[in-house]
Amino acid sequence: MKTLIIGNNKSINQAFSELMNEELACSFSFIDPCRVHNKKTPAELNADLIFIDLSSAINDSREFVKIVRRLKPETPIIALHFYKDMALIEEIMQAGASAYLLVNTSSSELNNAVESILNGNTYISQDI
Repeated sequence: MKTLIIGNNKSINQAFSELMNEELACSFSFIDPCRVHNKKTPAELNADLIFIDLSSAINDSREFVKIVRRLKPETPIIALHFYKDMALIEEIMQAGASAYLLVNTSSSELNNAVESILNGNTYISQDI
């Protein structure tokens, strides 16, 4: 599975790529959010699954998810953040995220989220 992580936090990028490698056979690419925000990346967004580190979003997290959704309407998006505010999570999901996970999620929950969204469902972290 070709996986893209949008974010500039190297520790989050490394942690999620390691978790995905433990659970699923994935190839990874990484892209800085500035490139997406400037909409200069359609070819770079070619992936089966997209993770967005919302702590790296330049402005409004909801708008950032909308930009990615417009550029890749069919690709599942997993939003990553540390906020547990349900109002914000609902906005992120309405903006086009397929799943919302906390950045400190376990590998089993990550696997459950990926399986759920690849089957056409949505997923919100069990810790919320």
